[in-house]
Amino acid sequence: MNADATITRLFERVGTLSHLVVTAADLPYGPAVSLSEDSMVRAVRSKILGPLFAAQQAAQAISDGYGQGRYTLLEVLDAQASVAQTRLREQEALQNFHVAVAIIEGLVGNPFSLARESPR
Repeated sequence: MNADATITRLFERVGTLSHLVVTAADLPYGPAVSLSEDSMVRAVRSKILGPLFAAQQAAQAISDGYGQGRYTLLEVLDAQASVAQTRLREQEALQNFHVAVAIIEGLVGNPFSLARESPR
């Protein structure tokens, strides 16, 4: 089962919720130079896309609950604001990632590729 399906199933089972904290990620350990491209890409996707998907699922669950009288309009708007903030953090993380790649390339003097299809 993938992470998206796991998160969806969690929200189906939990029912009413008041807070959501996401700390899980698929992170490799070791010096960056010894990590494979696949493990680095998996780590970036895990840390960025996991919380975003969880926030989207929570916002949807709260919107559905609002229609059933379980949540207030303020809670719906707060959930939507959380999704927007998570998207902003996603963009900031991607920007920081690309800046770090550019710095590494400048330091080593060679292109640094993370995707097999399109080397930088």
